Amino acid sequence: MGEIDFLVQNVDDEMYTHVELTYKFYVLRQDTTIVQHQLIGPNQRDSFYAKKEKIFNHQIPLLNTPEAISVLKELNIDISELRHQVCFKCQLFIPYEVEKMDLAPFNSECIAGRWITLRKFRSSNFLKLKYYLPTKSEWLLEPSYEVAWLTYNEVLGFISNRLEDGNSPMLWVKIEESKIEKLFIVWW
Repeated sequence: MGEIDFLVQNVDDEMYTHVELTYKFYVLRQDTTIVQHQLIGPNQRDSFYAKKEKIFNHQIPLLNTPEAISVLKELNIDISELRHQVCFKCQLFIPYEVEKMDLAPFNSECIAGRWITLRKFRSSNFLKLKYYLPTKSEWLLEPSYEVAWLTYNEVLGFISNRLEDGNSPMLWVKIEESKIEKLFIVWW
């Protein structure tokens, strides 16, 4: 059915709040003018708008099911007094060619890197840079200099294999000795 992420009680007024927490990675496509519709998963399997709709139309209403009401009753929580909040965390990736973007009403500080197609990545601009292919659990981290860096030719085979499987890999790209960027290579 689903799960309740967090139930938090305010110590002052003793009111309970249900907090739904989500953390996503989205690339920003510029094929529409509505920002919330531009944010899609790097593999095109999800989107911000679809996740938002699922939270409000499926996950939060699950608290009104007999099963949830029973559990909340055991915890002495009255469903009618339960408040709901959503904490939506994400890392946003803008097109490679774009320097800066205004994402209003979204927080531009969520921009974590860029994205590019394989065709554009094959340009000579990327030949002399160094790369690291982070594991999915490392996607959350700030890039580190203390990794085993690969050359363009070494990383290209790994990228091609992932793209053939319909997965868009994230890379850490060492631009200079003091600058690392996150970059998604998308398959589409």
